[in-house]
Amino acid sequence: MRARAAHDWQRPCEEAILATNRTQLSQLIATAQAAIDERVEQFNSDGITATEEEQQAIEAIAAIADAQAELRILMKEIS
Repeated sequence: MRARAAHDWQRPCEEAILATNRTQLSQLIATAQAAIDERVEQFNSDGITATEEEQQAIEAIAAIADAQAELRILMKEIS
């Protein structure tokens, strides 16, 4: 079972990263990017900082995205 998204940006990111339907991928990426941009704007304008939990979530999502990008590169190389 997937953990509940604790932050507004987290669910759209997970959906984009885990997407299997390529026709929806660009929209999912745009939605995730907008959610991230909104959170970054909160950091910049409100002077708030990420909690340790949120920082760990950001790092986990980044690690997953990096791994998937590497796998896509490998798939292109062998096909």
